[in-house]
Amino acid sequence: MKHKEHYISLLLSLPGKQHKGATIPITIGELTEVLNCTPRNVKLVLRRLVEEGFAAWSAGVGRGHISQLTVIRELEDVLTEHFNELLAKGKMKEAIAFISSHELPPALRDKLRAMLENRMGFQLEQAGAANLDVLRVTVTRKLGIFDPAFAFTVTEVFLLEQIYSRLIDFDSASQRFLPSLAHAWENNEDYTAWTFYLRKGVRFHHGLLLTAEDVRFTLERLQEVHSPSCWQYEDIADIEIVSDYCLIFRLRQPNPFLLHFLSCAAMSILPHNEPFSEKKMLGTGAFKMVENAAQVLRLEAFDPYFRERAWLDLVEVWHIPSDAPRERQFSLPHLDAAAGDHAAENNRAMDSLLDGCRYLVFNFSMPGIQHQSSFRHALRLLLDRELLIAELGGNRAVPANSFLVASSELASYESGSLADAEALLRESGYAGEAIELYYHGRPVEQQDMLWLQQRAAAIGLHLNLHSYVIAEVSPQKLAQAAHLMLATEVLENDTELGLLRLFYNEDSNLHHFLTREQRERLRSILARYVSLPTAAERAQIVEEAEQWLRQDNWLLYLYHSRFQTQLPLALQGLAIDSFGWLDFSKLWIKK
Repeated sequence: MKHKEHYISLLLSLPGKQHKGATIPITIGELTEVLNCTPRNVKLVLRRLVEEGFAAWSAGVGRGHISQLTVIRELEDVLTEHFNELLAKGKMKEAIAFISSHELPPALRDKLRAMLENRMGFQLEQAGAANLDVLRVTVTRKLGIFDPAFAFTVTEVFLLEQIYSRLIDFDSASQRFLPSLAHAWENNEDYTAWTFYLRKGVRFHHGLLLTAEDVRFTLERLQEVHSPSCWQYEDIADIEIVSDYCLIFRLRQPNPFLLHFLSCAAMSILPHNEPFSEKKMLGTGAFKMVENAAQVLRLEAFDPYFRERAWLDLVEVWHIPSDAPRERQFSLPHLDAAAGDHAAENNRAMDSLLDGCRYLVFNFSMPGIQHQSSFRHALRLLLDRELLIAELGGNRAVPANSFLVASSELASYESGSLADAEALLRESGYAGEAIELYYHGRPVEQQDMLWLQQRAAAIGLHLNLHSYVIAEVSPQKLAQAAHLMLATEVLENDTELGLLRLFYNEDSNLHHFLTREQRERLRSILARYVSLPTAAERAQIVEEAEQWLRQDNWLLYLYHSRFQTQLPLALQGLAIDSFGWLDFSKLWIKK
């Protein structure tokens, strides 16, 4: 197959000479550079290409006569054939690397990516005498941190929940906490002591049994590694281990909210007798990690799982870079092929509005015109939420006036003309300077910001757009470069916890963009939050905090997004979380 790769590399290096019949004047010396091999090996490659009908070769004889290569097989045909061979041999890594590393024409790259996607979804594969039910899914963003202490993105958190377990789980449907590693718990009257009773016989993926010592180790590790989630556990003064299967959290002050903190991904329980490693993640979850590489995370069902064993035997999460937004597909290729033109009838559409939203946040930690309230008000009028949704459409669903959809749906929205925005811009003292606006490099966000840039230009406001990749640019660096940025927040299933983490997270852009005085004011509003016993009382505190952010346009809400996907009717055990993922441990196929 190596000669095909050489042929592909050669034609890719010669744009405009890739069609059948094209004649390419080229020397052996030039070929050694293009193919990165010795003159002797170049000649061997040429012989193979000629023998197998890829190309014709006419050697130049004498001074001034350059050799000529004539294309017989077109680039697209050879590329497609080579890519199919990689897929047929199960060489997924090589196939993905091929798409990522070559400068392919866009139409051809899309064609190969579609071929790769057909290998995704649910597959029935053989491993020796056994049949394996395999799920392959793709993500377009590179997989990031898989340390529960530092997990940040929605994908990281979801995947950690497949590998690890927590003391308790939060059920968003019933708004209740359910047993997990702890089968029971209780608290004293003033919420200053919480006792947890652990299940017996729970094993980590390396075979050792879970005990209360692992719970204490997990919590103490968060402090030792300076996790951004440490603030959640500041009220815990002491952890008393009563026995291997019972422990008591003793608190400095009443905290009825503690269960929310103990159910989040940061409190994924780790074994105390094994150093943490992202290459050897050891949890008690339904799946154990068997490979964590740049291109793929491979998870295998854990037979001794303390709950029901997962129906899926293997899950592979592949990173495939893509410029195009797409739904996350959980397809059944064997059913799709059999259904032919009626494939759509075998699918059901699932559609949900997500709590959380897109929003613009101003950077008050660096000097600039963004400190002027009239400038921020001008941006608020420019960023007409209802007009943006009407003109750009897509998954932009509801204008946002809050991180919560229910609150936004009750809101009324200020309207204003471009002339009003221009008057406010003049009032602010804006003098034509470039305003540096950063946004994540996703296509939907680029569309939003190009739309805003065009409206800004109409009133003489110069927005300089910069796309960035989350994994490559820290919040600290953004705080030194951006006057404002477009951010996206998707709240976890436990929306109360999600909101509090958003406001308190010291590693967030919001934290780094606000001044110390602004952060202290926000925290003073939220100070009583965890001491309040009811969700209704806590909701009032959140509304007060959001109203404070809104009233002087510290941040500008845009819209809530709609999550949509197509799921096969044969797919059972559907449990979609707030991040749009299906819980792998519950999925099964009705055959």
